Amino acid sequence: MLYRFKPKLISSLATLVLFPVLLSLGFWQLGRMEEKEQLLNLQAQGENTAPLAFQDLGTQPLRYTHVKVSGKFLPRFSIFLEHQLFEGQVGYQVLTPLEIAPDLPLLWVNRGWVAQDNALDALSAPDTSLNLLGLINYPATYRFILGDNLSIDNLGQIKIQHIDIPLLSQHFQQPFYPYILLLDPKSPAGYIRDWQIKTLPPSKHLGYAVQWFALALTLLILYLVVNLQPRKKP
Repeated sequence: MLYRFKPKLISSLATLVLFPVLLSLGFWQLGRMEEKEQLLNLQAQGENTAPLAFQDLGTQPLRYTHVKVSGKFLPRFSIFLEHQLFEGQVGYQVLTPLEIAPDLPLLWVNRGWVAQDNALDALSAPDTSLNLLGLINYPATYRFILGDNLSIDNLGQIKIQHIDIPLLSQHFQQPFYPYILLLDPKSPAGYIRDWQIKTLPPSKHLGYAVQWFALALTLLILYLVVNLQPRKKP
């Protein structure tokens, strides 16, 4: 039996709208897979390379660059990064500025996770110069927050939902470097430190991409089948 292709208006419009959407979702997942692979590779490379002296970093070091730096903590400026989970328990990450030299900006150091009940006990720091190791990290450019990003509780402790260095610089009237240091677990004056990237692995994004592309192909096949009509015999 012979068939002819006679597209219908509704199915054609639906396919024209849905097909590029499904393709774009598939390519978006492939892009996310590449981003995750790059992040994981950068972190692994940074952890496995010799630390670079802080003064040799340059103006914009790569994310997860392994560095060594000397300085003195300023615990009076410590802040709590809210909504941080560790093994299912809610707590904070403690960030304290490090003074490297009087004429340089301060460097925010993420000293690790503490439980909410022990938060105020985690604000102390040695008042002597320390030699620290860590990984350079940049705050995420966007994160959904509820209410004001920066708040002060009734004890005067500063809490922040998303690390915003320009906002902190404005609040403290103090220049800071545009990145933070994830304190190495071997360095002193820290708390629970687990800097492994907790997100979907690249293989998951690849699987989602395959699903979107399969849906796009299925839609195209259905469109062709629905619009094929048998030819009438002469």
